[in-house]
Amino acid sequence: MSDFDTGIGKTVGIYAIVLGLLYIGIGAAKIVLQVSGIGRVGVIPGNDALGGLFFFVIAATYLTGVKGAVNGEYRGLSFLLGGFFLSLVYGIVYILIIGGNAVSYVLGEGDFLWFVQFTPSVWLFIIALPFGYLIGQITKDMSW
Repeated sequence: MSDFDTGIGKTVGIYAIVLGLLYIGIGAAKIVLQVSGIGRVGVIPGNDALGGLFFFVIAATYLTGVKGAVNGEYRGLSFLLGGFFLSLVYGIVYILIIGGNAVSYVLGEGDFLWFVQFTPSVWLFIIALPFGYLIGQITKDMSW
């Protein structure tokens, strides 16, 4: 017996798989770039192995909830909600860092290249926002 509509559960599950794989791929790239000493490649910073490990945690949280969400179980949805909150917090922290760098630039300290500032943390946060809306559609009728 399912706790919510399995149709939307499958949609959320596929979205979570995509997000989880993106987080794994970029997290692995961050770690490889740090360990190999290559440095920044495109928008992926090469000095952030700890961030890469945190990306693995976010990916694991998303991927753990996929089976339950596809089956329409709240147990799986709780992992997806947790993964979304981790994405949200990590993305907002990086957006605040970008804001701080912009203020420093306005005050005349350092340079500010906006395209360098938008790291994968920000892009994945933006990609995860519609996922939050889908989860909100499922949880709006829940009794907490």
